[in-house]
Amino acid sequence: GDTESMASSALADGQGIVLLDIALTDALLAEGAARDIVRMVQQARREKGLAVSDRIVLTLGLTAHQQAQVSQFEAYIASETLAQLISWVSDLEPTGELDGNPVHIGVDQVR
Repeated sequence: GDTESMASSALADGQGIVLLDIALTDALLAEGAARDIVRMVQQARREKGLAVSDRIVLTLGLTAHQQAQVSQFEAYIASETLAQLISWVSDLEPTGELDGNPVHIGVDQVR
């Protein structure tokens, strides 16, 4: 890979150097964020008293960085939460936090 996305660390015994591909780490972080969002959406569904089979329209407000991370998992989020539509919004009242950043998660039942 290109050296921009590589970090190295010497092992304690000086027997070599470990190369970590930070790009891979970013992918894992993005996947973790997507899973966290799914969990938060499921919580919001329960709080609204929705049935497991109820389809929803999902409104997500994340930081630009988090949206860039998570948008690649949009299909996964939609299938896990039965969201027929995901709207990306900004400037809405935060409903919680994701990795220390305020996020908005809005769940509305599809009529």
